[in-house]
This record gives sequence, structure tokens and C-alpha cells, in this order.
Amino acid sequence: MQVFSCGQMLSVNNWHDSVPIKRRKKNKTVYFNPTKSPIFGLKQTMVKIFLGGFPPDSTELELVQLVSPYAEVSTIKIVRDKVTKKCKGYAFLELKDEAGADRAMDALDGLSLKGKPLSVNKVIDAPVKRPRRPRL
Repeated sequence: MQVFSCGQMLSVNNWHDSVPIKRRKKNKTVYFNPTKSPIFGLKQTMVKIFLGGFPPDSTELELVQLVSPYAEVSTIKIVRDKVTKKCKGYAFLELKDEAGADRAMDALDGLSLKGKPLSVNKVIDAPVKRPRRPRL
């Protein structure tokens, strides 16, 4: 497994799970993963969790190894300071299923990692609100 530098997303899945597709507008490359597409009826429900309170010297690989006995980790993003690039002590992980996320939250919430207690919570994504157009 490869460890990425600060601010990059670590994907635990194989890179060939996604297929590059060209968009007609803006000619951008978009990555399409058929297992996440509702068109094919194979959509998996990913669960995002917040993992906070870990020491700033922790790496992505250590956190994945900490969570992996309870749930299969899809992606991890450690939040870092924009200027100093130091870890702020919290991360967001996407897990493959709801049951695994519940197991990880039950097992890891309050657990001590290098002398610091961990906080694990489920992230509830709020629907994106489009800004209203001002009336003229």
C-alpha cells in the first residue's frame, strides 16, 4: 500500500475499478466506477465517518490499519493546515457498509491512541442548497 503526502486522498481500492470517460462539456476527464452507479443496480452505500483526537504524527496507513479490523476502508482524508501542512488531528474515512461503520464506531470511540482518546462519529451529508438567484 502506498502512503501519500499531506492533502492527498488515499484510495484503498484498486485503481482499475474506475474507468476514465471524457465529458463533452469542458473536456474534463471524469472517473466512472460502475459499482457505484445506480444505473447498473450495483450501488454500494458508502458511509463517511469522522475520526478525531489522534496525535498529529499519525499517518494515513496507521489509521487505516486501526479501522480495518472492523470495516473495509475505501478512502481516507487527514485534514491538514494549509500553511504549515501539519495534521490537525482529525480525518474523514469512507467505509464500505453501514454495519462496518457501526462496528468501528463502537470499538474505537473513546479508545486511547498514543495517549489521546479518539472520537468517532458518523458524518451526515446535508443536501447541497443551490444559491437563490436575486430578484430584479
